Amino acid sequence: MPASLRGGGPAADMSGCGWWCLAGHDPGGRRFAGLPEGPLLVRGTLALGLDPETRAESGAVLLDLATALPWAERLTIARMAGGGFALGHRVGTGWHAARLGPRRPGPAAALRLIWTWDAPARLGRLTAEEPATGRLRQVETAGAMPVGLAVLAPLLTGGALPPGLDWIALSDRVEPVGPRPGLPPATRLRTPEGPVPIAAIRPGMRVLTRDAGYRPVLWQGAAALPLAGSDRPVRLCAPFLGLEQDLVVAPDLRILLGGPTAEYLFGVDEVLVAARHLVDGQRAVVEEPSAPLLHQILLDRHHAIQASGLWVESLCVGTLAGVPDLLPATVLADLPAALVPRHGAAVRRTLRPFEAAALLAAGGPVRARPAA
Repeated sequence: MPASLRGGGPAADMSGCGWWCLAGHDPGGRRFAGLPEGPLLVRGTLALGLDPETRAESGAVLLDLATALPWAERLTIARMAGGGFALGHRVGTGWHAARLGPRRPGPAAALRLIWTWDAPARLGRLTAEEPATGRLRQVETAGAMPVGLAVLAPLLTGGALPPGLDWIALSDRVEPVGPRPGLPPATRLRTPEGPVPIAAIRPGMRVLTRDAGYRPVLWQGAAALPLAGSDRPVRLCAPFLGLEQDLVVAPDLRILLGGPTAEYLFGVDEVLVAARHLVDGQRAVVEEPSAPLLHQILLDRHHAIQASGLWVESLCVGTLAGVPDLLPATVLADLPAALVPRHGAAVRRTLRPFEAAALLAAGGPVRARPAA
């Protein structure tokens, strides 16, 4: 396997402007911020949000972009048998390909497919993420080439997305994959010294957890996330859940909720609900597509932490520690592998979409009890 592309931290190549194009089925789903100069992206990231409702057969083409000027170039991405993917990139007589193997058996799930290339390093990476399960599949390849802006033009000039895609995003730098931060930088975490913005939290500081009191922080970091289509940010509108002011979070951030309704429906007094499943158009609403810089902290276990008065989850890394080859591509790139914990089950049961809908229909969620 070639040397790994780094996806986060100061050792990563973070030159460029980052996410500069977002496209989705939603209105206003295109954003441009400082388009790269010149005809080539020597490094970058192309992210695709795949629609789980689209049942594409093996060989179905997800993306097929081609141009003859200023040179012949073609980029294709196709589904393969068993949930695998194949990518081909041709520039003149040059050819670069990546093939990602099938997924483990299980129900169909929303997917993010991410292709990252670094032409100076001659490295490419194709990654499939399952946000609901935390599963991550990845293959790295040698021989990646620069990508011409001309071949990407159909993604920049409007028009309908290809069938099977929910959104597309482009960045002109190497972006991290895997576990995603979910909180804005001003979110206040409770520490023994009082509330501290999450962006100011440093390793070794202690934050309040739901079950274990104050626990030391192993890592704090951030990433700019492409949030478009069905993955747009979610605004929790005060005074919903006791908030004093609105809080905009990543849609997959899980929030700890409790109360008699949760206990009646699910037999437990507290549950985790992804922010996307709280959207009702009034108390929780979907925001415009954006690529916000979001933060998160890593603790010894998956914990519920108090954030701006709410109990929300800390970063969950699952069994990532057992696959050290994947770590350099994630936001944890600069955390020594020996310090990455193994997280078992989530701190509470996570409601599935229809269960969250039942909770809303039965009178709505109630925030978990405030800290003593």
